[in-house]
Amino acid sequence: MSMRTHPGTFTVRERLSRELNKLLGKYADAELVKRIARMVNAAHRQGQKSDVPPVLHTAWTEEEIKLLGTKPDAEVAKLVGRSVEVVRQQRDSRNIRPVIEPGEVRRWTTEEERLLGTKPDAEIARLLGRTPGAVQARREKRKIPPANPLRRPWRSEEEKLLGTRPDKEIAHLLKRHITTVGDRRRLLGIPHFVGNRREWTLEEERLLGTMPDQELARRLGRTLFSVRSKRLLSGHSRYHWWTEVEQKLLGKLPDDKVARRTGHSERGVQIKRQRCGILNPQPKWRKWTIREGALLGTGPDADVARLVRRSISAVEARRRQLRIPTATTTTRVRRPNRQDDFKHIAYAGGGS
Repeated sequence: MSMRTHPGTFTVRERLSRELNKLLGKYADAELVKRIARMVNAAHRQGQKSDVPPVLHTAWTEEEIKLLGTKPDAEVAKLVGRSVEVVRQQRDSRNIRPVIEPGEVRRWTTEEERLLGTKPDAEIARLLGRTPGAVQARREKRKIPPANPLRRPWRSEEEKLLGTRPDKEIAHLLKRHITTVGDRRRLLGIPHFVGNRREWTLEEERLLGTMPDQELARRLGRTLFSVRSKRLLSGHSRYHWWTEVEQKLLGKLPDDKVARRTGHSERGVQIKRQRCGILNPQPKWRKWTIREGALLGTGPDADVARLVRRSISAVEARRRQLRIPTATTTTRVRRPNRQDDFKHIAYAGGGS
């Protein structure tokens, strides 16, 4: 509601309106905004210096209301000739979201914080005109739990399944992420699923580091990862390649002396000598039987070696001598049904 301060005079708003009509059409919009702002500030200063009573603001017009939320409050305040606080109060009363300038931090109100945790963060963000990340950060700062937690509590029935199958299968079964399944299993101290894992024998462990991991994996019927992991866990160094000078010692000295001179293990020396077709200067061997020879190539050399009570290197050397290819399958060789078939084998001595 407008008021005249004195008879025959105009209020500040009326004077501004008259001046505005004179400026319309003469300047561009940007320049017109600046001139209006200067006029408003000048009129405000003039009213403060004089004894003229303050002018009461009139009701908000439709044009002024339409400006709310289209520009920052400070800019709207200049356009309508009102204070920033009045503009903010008018915008809040109409539930109009503010326009945030780049780099400006928007404070959280009590009403906004009351919404945190009542709905998903994304939905709250749309209601408040904020980003989901800002809503989540504010909720966590206030220690308010989310409305839809991504990690649901683990039930005892679910935990009993951990380690009974690969994590990938458990995750698919429980409709959880594979990382979540693995983390929970490790937290409870449950080892991962190993399936039909074959335990390492002492004979197999002695071969670690005596040849390249890939070659040993083929000989033992194991994966390269299994061999490499076992070697590292056992503290064995990587395979030491033979030099020409070292190879000339093979067969001239006993294997144990060659091992001490070259830094190779005695088993590594024996394997290298047999692969080069060099006889042992101090042989300790027993003859191969027909039944033993029939097992060569039917499975990994390590399995055959356990059945015939010979070293893996001896089995490999005999198989190469008879030109029998390596087994194409990793199926373990089973001991014959009749245990008496191998009673005739003399177990003394483990050489070839």
